[in-house]
Order: sequence, then C-alpha cells, then structure tokens
Amino acid sequence: MFDSLRDALENYSKDKKIAIEVYNGSICYYEELLEFCDEFKEFCLNENIKNDSRIAVISKDLLCQALFGLAVFECCTLCPVDIELSKEQIKYYYRLLKIDYIITDELSSIGFKAAEELGLGIIEFNIITGNMGLDLDYRLIRYPTKIAKKPEYNCKISIIATTSGTTSTPKIVPIKYDSNIIGNKNMNIYYELGEDSNTIIFRKPSRISFISGLVRSILSGSKVVLLDGFNHKEIGEVIKKRKITWFTAAPAVLLSFADYIEKNNISIHPNDLDFIRSSGANINREDVLFLEKVFKVPLVVTYGMTEANKITTTYKAPKGFKEGSVGVSIGPDLKVEQGEILVKGDTVFPGYENDDYNRHDYFTGDGWFKTGDEGYIDEDGYVFITGRIKEMINKGGEKVSPYEVEKLVLENCRAKRAYVFPYPNQIGSEDVGLVVVQSDDEIVTLKDIRRNLKGKISAYKMPTLLFKVKEVPVSKNGKVQRKILYDIIKNMDQKEVLKEEVNDIINKNNRNENRSIEEEFLIKLWKELLDLENISVESNFFELGGDSLSAAAALSQIENEFGIQIPVITFFELGTVKEISKYIKNKERIYKLKFLFPIKDSGNREPLFCIHTSDGEAVTYHNIGKYIDEDIPVYAFKFNLREEWNHPLTFRELGVKYADEILKKQTTGEYHLLGRCYGGVLALEVAQELIRRGKAVREVFMLDSPNLSKLGDKIEVIDDNVYVKKWKNSINQMGSKKAKEIPHYLYRKTISLFKLTRDRLRYPVYRLGVRFNRGRMIKFAGKEAALRWAIRNNEQKYYNGRVYYFKANLDKVSSIDRIEYWKSMVDNLDVIEINTYHNEMDSEESMKFIAEKTSIILDGPYE
Repeated sequence: MFDSLRDALENYSKDKKIAIEVYNGSICYYEELLEFCDEFKEFCLNENIKNDSRIAVISKDLLCQALFGLAVFECCTLCPVDIELSKEQIKYYYRLLKIDYIITDELSSIGFKAAEELGLGIIEFNIITGNMGLDLDYRLIRYPTKIAKKPEYNCKISIIATTSGTTSTPKIVPIKYDSNIIGNKNMNIYYELGEDSNTIIFRKPSRISFISGLVRSILSGSKVVLLDGFNHKEIGEVIKKRKITWFTAAPAVLLSFADYIEKNNISIHPNDLDFIRSSGANINREDVLFLEKVFKVPLVVTYGMTEANKITTTYKAPKGFKEGSVGVSIGPDLKVEQGEILVKGDTVFPGYENDDYNRHDYFTGDGWFKTGDEGYIDEDGYVFITGRIKEMINKGGEKVSPYEVEKLVLENCRAKRAYVFPYPNQIGSEDVGLVVVQSDDEIVTLKDIRRNLKGKISAYKMPTLLFKVKEVPVSKNGKVQRKILYDIIKNMDQKEVLKEEVNDIINKNNRNENRSIEEEFLIKLWKELLDLENISVESNFFELGGDSLSAAAALSQIENEFGIQIPVITFFELGTVKEISKYIKNKERIYKLKFLFPIKDSGNREPLFCIHTSDGEAVTYHNIGKYIDEDIPVYAFKFNLREEWNHPLTFRELGVKYADEILKKQTTGEYHLLGRCYGGVLALEVAQELIRRGKAVREVFMLDSPNLSKLGDKIEVIDDNVYVKKWKNSINQMGSKKAKEIPHYLYRKTISLFKLTRDRLRYPVYRLGVRFNRGRMIKFAGKEAALRWAIRNNEQKYYNGRVYYFKANLDKVSSIDRIEYWKSMVDNLDVIEINTYHNEMDSEESMKFIAEKTSIILDGPYE
C-alpha cells in the first residue's frame, strides 16, 4: 500500500486507467490526474503559495472540485466550503476556517465576491475536459491582503473540516495528511478493495466524505463515479452501467433508495454489487435485513467520525453479525470509561482549533479522544453504541435515549421506520416525540404505540407526540437531526404530515358520577401540573408528561391534602389516578416524622438517608431507590420552611433536627448518609451531629459539591452565570420562530425564566428579612434562599471519617480544586469518577451508576 496520494497516482498512471468519471460523461485518467497535481504543486512553488496555505475550491463543476480538491489536499490545506450558502454565510466560513485563497472559475459568483470583500487571495481557472484529454489554464489574480494567524502543527494538515458543536459555532477539525492516508489505507486493506472496486460518491464537495472518498479510491487504484447529489434514478443507472461494486450512504438514504427500488419494481441482480456500506447513524436489525433483501448483498455497518476517521466495521468481524453492534476496530485502540467510548491512534485528529473548545473536555490526560458516544465493548471486542450523549432527551432531569425508544417501537409496533426526538413542553423541559414512516396498508396510531410499549419502558420515556410522514427529512449529509427534527417537521406542509398528541387519546367521555373524592382531587391536580384538559382515572402521570419535578409537587400536595406520604418509588410504579387513589384510601394516616420522606420503604437492612440539596426536595433521589440493592430502604429529607426555625438558618440547626429524625427511624446500628451538591455538605454536618451523640456513621456519600474556595474556616459558593446564559439562549432561539409562534413562545419562556430569576432575587430578600427580623419577608424569600444562606455561612469542620466523593468529570477544570479542598477537610476521602456533568448528577443514568456503586460499598466490610 502507498504512503502518499502521489505514490498511488504514479503507480496507477502506468496503465490507461480512468480515475474519476462524472455522471454526465466527463472523465479523468490517472495519468492526467498525476500531471495535474504535479503542475499545481509547481504553480504553488512559483507563486510562493506556502504548503500550509488554506484554500477553498469554489466551483459548480464536480470534476473541477475533485481535481483541485485532490491537488490542494496533496500540497496545501483544503478547506471545503458549501457554495450554496449566502454571501454572509460564506464570509463567515472563510473567516472561521482562516482561509487564505480561493480557486474559482466564476468571477461573478457569491463565493468570489465574498473572498474579494475579505481580501482573500484568488486563483482563477479555466479547465476544458473531455475524453480526448485535459487542458489546464489557471492564474493567480491576487495575493491575500492579510494572512490569518493559524495554530502551528508539527505535521502537514491536509483538510480543515467543520462538524456540529455544542454552541452555535461549528467545531473546527484539522485533519492530518498522514491520518487521512492511514485511515483510508486501513479501510482498503480491511475491505479488500482493489483496482476493480468501483464506487459512487454523491456527497457534496463541501463534505469531508467527498475528498476522503476520492483519496480512498485512488489509493486502491479503482474508479469513482461522481453524482451531483442523491438521485434515485441516476444511482440505479450508474450501478447497472458503470460496474459499481460498492457504495456508502447513511441509513436514511439507503432505506429511501431501497423503497424506490421496491415501489418501481427495479431488479437488482446479485452480481451487480459486492456489498453496501452504512455509516453516519445507528441502524436496527429489521432495516439491515430489509436492505440486504432489496440489494441482494451484505450490508456492512460502520462507525466513524470526522475527528477519528474510520473506527469500526462489521465486515469480517470474528463472530459474524451481532445485533446492535457496529462491529470491531478497523485499526485504532478503543476503550470505554464511565459509559463513553474513547478512541486513540494514528487516525485521530490533534484537537479542535476553536478557542472555546477546551482540550480537557475532549481528550483525557493520556491522549484518548472522548467520542461523545455512549456504549460498551463486549468480550469479543464488538462495539455497541447506545446513544449520543448530546442527543439524550432531558425530560425534567430524567434522561431518555432516543435509540432505546426507537428500537422498542420498531420491535413492538407496526412502524416501518421510527425516529425519536425532543420537543419543548410547557414547563421549560423536553418531552419525547416520535416520527414514523408507516406502510401503505397499515395504520400506526399513538394510542397503539403507547399500549404496545406499556411495561417495556419506563412511563416517562413514552412518546407523547406522533408525526406520521411519507419520508423522514434528513440533512445534507443524509443524517436525521434529532435535536431540530421537531422544528423541521412542524413547518412542513401539513398535507404531508399527520399529527397526534397525547391529549387526543385521553378518554374524554369519562364521567364524574362514580369518581371518589381522592380521584377528583388527583384529576384536578394532574390537570394543573401537566397543563392538560382531559384526564381520566386511567391517566398515568408519567405517560402524560410528568417528570421528577412535577412528581415532587404532586407528592407535596397529596401529603398536604390527605396526610399521606407516598414513597417516591410507589408513586412512580402506580402512576394512574385510579391506583394512587386506592393507595391513599388504604394507607393509614399517621404522621411520625416532619422531614424524613420514604423513597423506598421496603428492605430489612440499615437504611440509606439522603440529604436534600438547595431545592429542599426529597424526590431528587427517586432513582437511588429504584436502582439500589432491593434490601436497602431509602429515605430522603425534605426541607419545610413552615416548621419552627431560628433565622438566619444554619447547618448546625439543620444537622440537629435531621439527626433527631434519623434516630427516630433507626435507633441502633451503623448509619449511612448521602447528599448531592449542597446536600453533600449538609450530610457531613448531620454525620458530625450523629457522632456527637455517640453513633457510628460508617460513611458519607458526597455526589460532587458546589464550586468551593477555602476562606479560613468558611466556604464560599461561587455561582455560575446560568441565568444570563438562559436569557441569551431564549433571545437567540426566538429568531428561528414564525411570527404567529412568537407570542406563545415568549409567554412560555417568560414564565420559565421569571421563576429562575425570582429564585435568584429572593436571596437578598431573605437577607433583609433576617436583618430586620421580618417573618413575612423570610417566608416570601422561600426555602432555597434560606438554604443558600445556611451553606454560605457554614463554618466547615474537619470530618474524622470516611467520605466517598463522586466527581463529575465532564465539567471544565474549575479555578478552585474541589477535590483538594475536601482532602484537607476529611480524614479519609475516596474519589469515584462518574462520566457526567455536575448539573446532570441527578439524571437516571448517573443515579443508576451511583446506586450500583453505593450498593457494592454497603455490601463490603466496614473498615
């Protein structure tokens, strides 16, 4: 195999071989391509165009894009730019990628005008192509007026690409020349691609897969046919007439083409192709079988990234196809940490160029790249991807994997294809939406889907919105963009889209005559908390959109109305108005404890006591109860400002009262405490109080802590600008809304942001209430303000015991080292890293990990 593009060109130019063919008939031979690349390199030397110069090719001619793209790839740095963008957008990418020159054949084009206005260097070309040869004519019109300052690399960078970012700014991905060559060589070797392995490229030249596909084809000495976009008819003709042996597309594109083949009765013969390759997204087993039936060849599933090239493949996997797997490594090293797939090797990029993308966020200290994909690797080396961390749907703190729901929908419902996406609800969180493509002879309804999924997934993961479409919209690179799918579909022609909401399937004919007092109360409560009109006794709180936040409010109001403390786990399991009403009727109304709330009251072992965080709620810990050892009861504290407190509130007073409650529940034995964020600091105070009373506290579990700095014996809480960011994001998002949607959008956002701002402003109110001894001001300020005062004025004492500290390792490095601080304040600190952010420590995935680790620790011997 060859170590450079030129070596391959020189080798294959000895024979009269076609390297590139365009669908309309233009062709280029290996010999011509070699000559073209050599002459362009000489041109750059003569014109003093340096080998690190960044160049964009601006042309509508596919062959020109291919020729210059390969020449620039070989001797300079190629920067693909989408020529279909507006002038301002093109200028944005010119600046973002720090482009020095453009190569163009259209001096009246938008791309040329944008370059002219920015003072970029301009190379004009004129190429006459045909079967008789290639005439070249290009010249430098002007040098750049200014060369942008770029990062220095100790190697040649062949491509500067962009990929989606977590902010509005795309990530800038520098790709090393050697990395691209090695990645494509690995693929050719692994797939046994040779001179007869002809392929198609229908990706736009602005995508990295365009130039990478060309390089791969040339390294194997084969022919590539270029198509101007994805066209069913053209692809079918090319496969038949050009002896294409394989091609690559995203699953949605492959499925669309397969549908076209079936509907138009097009015959695909077994010898037309060797295999087809799927990349860019997950694909389920049913779709794999469907594609293999239509194309009559194996489907190869692959996994790769712009940042890491080719990573895995199912081709030649040692134990054949495994359901749900993307295969085994094609070269790079792989491992999984905290549920995230990490990759390392020669094909991995050196790091993002953007100043706002901290290398620590994407690379470990020893050079492993964090892919952002959740998954695992089995004992045979097969990689399984369970979801994208950033594609997870945040439903009131509960995380929902779209892939999990999609898989179950396809397995249990009549949908032909299904994609899950988030959509905004009335309380500033996200709900689960679903879009399906249904067969012509089958009708899919939201009611049927939810009925078929009942008992197979948690209620909060149930879809509450259904769109039925003839074809799912995809991006320019053939991917389904889940994060913006809701906005795309709701703006489509409604004649092409059928919509069903959860409100449509609630029993509107449910009569009031036979409802009990408890049922009437719960129905009214459901309506208020879930913002729904039609509720029946069979309505499930979580299926209708309820989440942890609204569940906390429901439990509080049920407790106030009926004097009943329903364990959080019981509330989640019962779910419906009817079943919860029965529980209330049969439960003895006895109050023994003021603050301690049952999360899970079953089990014979010593309980785990969870201390609330700054919101004062117990329901935060319901997933601890869900996933912890079944024999361990779990109780959580709920702060009640209406009780008699001395103000200003102190951790000392909280510790005394909470220790009283614990000792009423558990009189003897070892004590186990847990707290998240503020709750972890308060848990230490409760532990100190229990020890002062001669009790044995075995351990305290701290689930991360606030940002802290040591100031004498006190700790200062450093607040993030979360509210400012939310206001800015809301204003930015308003620009994408239609005029008729803006009033409702503003109403929702104003209410949500008002609540956040109100909580922030109440702290100084509490401070004034304390200063002037005004009970009404203190009551108005609320529990969060009182608790914030307590932690800000807490004098942290040294804890002579064992603490297990769960560290959220996805947060950026803080200016204050929390671990070092707690090491100085705790006799025995064990740090357990968890692959999450501080603000997502209470998510289901995080709490599941914490509960399982906690169970193991509690099962171990006391040291």
